Amino acid sequence: MEGDPFLTVSDGPCRVVNLAQPACPSVGMIVSRGCSVQAAVMTTRRQVMENEDKVRVLLVDDQFIVRQTLRCILQPYPNIEVVGEASDGKEAVAYVGMFQPAVVVMDIHMKHMDGITAARIIKTQYPHVHVVGFSADGKDYTANAMQQAGAFEVLQKEDAMKNLYAAIQRAVPAVPSNVTDNKA
Repeated sequence: MEGDPFLTVSDGPCRVVNLAQPACPSVGMIVSRGCSVQAAVMTTRRQVMENEDKVRVLLVDDQFIVRQTLRCILQPYPNIEVVGEASDGKEAVAYVGMFQPAVVVMDIHMKHMDGITAARIIKTQYPHVHVVGFSADGKDYTANAMQQAGAFEVLQKEDAMKNLYAAIQRAVPAVPSNVTDNKA
């Protein structure tokens, strides 16, 4: 495995496997290897503390190629960290608790649980998490339903390439400075 340029494995409390494709070299996922979900969450929380200046993003779409495209769109931005990927709304809800993203970028139409239902659950359980929805469906009622479920914004899939980063920046509130007020 070590000589393979498309597969990198590092051991720790959990096994981290990075699968690199030539078009997008930073594809990665955490795979549990003899460790509990609690250990994976503890590892993730430690990573959150180490990367506080980055916006943590979870990508959710039922199509692998779309998730990889979104990852590649966000890769050049040093203040964005893609912390995970989910293939449906049910996984998204579970992964929000595990990876603690600030933003969930989620497709509306997916198998098992759609983005509207998942957004409603995420915003109920994790009100501090911002959801940016997207869809190939240009129907207003779909976008409205996603926003009523708690999505900050809904993008058209074809616009995601040029508007995704800006939408994430709008969704995340400005980080307050640590400057103290010196009033006499």
